[in-house]
Amino acid sequence: MASEKQIVVFGACEEEITCRVDQIPLLGETTTEYGGWESAMSGFGLLAAAQIALCGAEARLCSAVGEDAAGAAIRRLAEKRGFDSPWFYADPAEKTALRLHLAESGEKERSFYFPGAYGAFRRQYAEEAFASRPASVCAATSLPVGLLEYVAETADEQGAALFLTADRMRNATVLGQIGRCEALVLTEEEAGRATRVSPDTMDGCLAAAMKLSSYVKARYYIIRLRERGVFLYDGTYQSLIAPPEERTLDLPGTAACFLGAFVYAYDATREAETACRFANVAAILSEKRAGSAADLPHPREIEAYCRKRNIL
Repeated sequence: MASEKQIVVFGACEEEITCRVDQIPLLGETTTEYGGWESAMSGFGLLAAAQIALCGAEARLCSAVGEDAAGAAIRRLAEKRGFDSPWFYADPAEKTALRLHLAESGEKERSFYFPGAYGAFRRQYAEEAFASRPASVCAATSLPVGLLEYVAETADEQGAALFLTADRMRNATVLGQIGRCEALVLTEEEAGRATRVSPDTMDGCLAAAMKLSSYVKARYYIIRLRERGVFLYDGTYQSLIAPPEERTLDLPGTAACFLGAFVYAYDATREAETACRFANVAAILSEKRAGSAADLPHPREIEAYCRKRNIL
């Protein structure tokens, strides 16, 4: 598969730190922990652009980081992978976005997000990106308020295909900002929250997809169903794409990798089912590596995995 069309990715770049502790300290208490901690460069924009570029397509990132160590590391990675752009800014007044996870033993993870430079993302950056007349646009529903609507409207005006992922979306309100898109990708939890319909059966998936179609007009509605695979609906026909492995995916954590791989494969083949199979394998390989931007799956690995299991 190959593509020479420019794909612009709008989304966050952030440092992600995960701390594993036995228990959260009490007020005024300091504990010594041995669970360990990890730091990675992440964020929807960074991961999606990195995956598209790694696959060989012409990706360009439109985002903002701070003029700090994390921002410098992210910019170096973008330059090395070839998806840096004139619309990827370093903001001297803000810090790079930070997502902090506290994983307490036996308890659910607690997360904190500091948007920093990405929260101060300017519409000017997006206007400059669209001046390049991209063939396709990737974005997440977590874009700053007002920016998602502008991106959707401008992509429609220019005839650019818009691929949207419902990144940590809690309700369907944000979908009302979007007129149309090429594909809308959600996890089963996001689809359930947005539509109040549980996609736990094929009928449930179809009902959820039809409800989504009343919010936003998409060529394809894609619901990622963990170990059950991927549900695909085009407004007329539905299909369930079987998973390549019987395992439970960290769906939110692999959303950017899935979308990036899907956009690349769909642009190259124009076959949504093929693109879903390819993207699902990319997501599984990414999840096995904790979804770091520095270690995303190469298309050769994805294709080798597919050949071994006779997927494509």
